[in-house]
Amino acid sequence: MDSYELEIITPYKKAFCENIKMITLKNSSGEFTILKEFKNFICSLLPGVIKIEKENGEILELFLSEGILAVKNDKVIICTSSVELKEEINLEKAKKAKERAEKRLKEKEVNDIRAILSLKRAIERIDFINSKR
Repeated sequence: MDSYELEIITPYKKAFCENIKMITLKNSSGEFTILKEFKNFICSLLPGVIKIEKENGEILELFLSEGILAVKNDKVIICTSSVELKEEINLEKAKKAKERAEKRLKEKEVNDIRAILSLKRAIERIDFINSKR
């Protein structure tokens, strides 16, 4: 079988745990896909949409707010602060978060990493909601 286990964990719950065929994510080097027998690997993940192909061929897309990914022995574990379906994202809340982050960045002489990450998450959420996926 060409599948492996994917587990997505947030501080509040185990958000996903199933065997899948592949997952596509983003890190600082760009977008990458993990297939079965991917070698041992660990990296940080950027905010954005992850695409999961389940064993039955169904495609699931989720918004991931940054995280850490570990691959070992045909198991992928993602630890993240949050993961959401498109339907769970509040567009107005994301737009307000974007505005707040942009305002904070304009007010400071030095870029605030928290504001930059907040802006990135808000933009990615808005893009995900507005996509025709």
